[in-house]
Amino acid sequence: MYPLSSPFRTIILVLIIFFQVKSVNGQTELTNVPVAFNKIASTPHLFHFKSNSVKIPSGGHLQGIQCLSDSLIIITASSGSYSYYLTVQLNNGKVNNLQKITDGPFRHAGGCQLYGHKLFVGVEDNIAKNRSNILAISFNDSLKETTAHIIAKRMGAVKRSTAGATGVTKTKSNQYLVAVGDWDSRNIDFYLSKTGSDTLFDSLTTYTVPNNQSWYSYQSLNLLTDTAGNIYLVGFALDGLNNRADLYKVNLNKTVADLIFVNTRNFKCSGGAGFRYGAGLKVATGNSLIIYACSRTTKPRLTINVFNSAP
Repeated sequence: MYPLSSPFRTIILVLIIFFQVKSVNGQTELTNVPVAFNKIASTPHLFHFKSNSVKIPSGGHLQGIQCLSDSLIIITASSGSYSYYLTVQLNNGKVNNLQKITDGPFRHAGGCQLYGHKLFVGVEDNIAKNRSNILAISFNDSLKETTAHIIAKRMGAVKRSTAGATGVTKTKSNQYLVAVGDWDSRNIDFYLSKTGSDTLFDSLTTYTVPNNQSWYSYQSLNLLTDTAGNIYLVGFALDGLNNRADLYKVNLNKTVADLIFVNTRNFKCSGGAGFRYGAGLKVATGNSLIIYACSRTTKPRLTINVFNSAP
């Protein structure tokens, strides 16, 4: 067998990468979500940040984390008077900016997820625990916020109408699918965008945890769609002293939602970061995933853990 010349090796490498991942509407999709989930390293890279130039409000904590670009991180958070998000550049050692989302009573922004340049997050009344709004916040190519739309208003029974964790993906029909977990995510409501719209949504169905099923208080829920159109959900929670991520396959129709357990993994968060606070996924090249986690607050400093895929 003759060795391949350099140009042929390059062509083959490009073809391998092409068939491993697929970019649809600017968002990379995985060919095999369970394999990518298993490849994530359990030990993180640590990053520490100072927030001296940004005044952080009191009375709350950090809650969700996503990666908007190769190095720009968005962290959603709550305070005693308003919900907000922070932007952090991984390579500059400091918190860049604080942007208010909404004033009280919607003072608590929960776990979140990005799809392309659109951030989906729930903001809730964490005192009355009976109302919340689900927002879609858009960013331009310069990564500056442009618009924020309420895609769903929730009001009703205590804890049932909260929105502590929100995930998003797109279906094969190019519609946004949003998952919203209530208090401890014991009910997960699914919303589907109307055809051709990214601001008008219909309530689709709900998954309710059976009373006899063990369950964890997922503080962040992220959705993934593979190249075949299969939908997966990852829930992040603290299990005793373990930071666990649980992978489920999602089966949906207009009347029934079901979560099929696939796998669970524990991750070694450090530096004060943990899945009890902000946690989130990013799809990377080479059929791989990256997990981000952050500390509860920015004091004495903000810590971010980055779990890359193992070689």
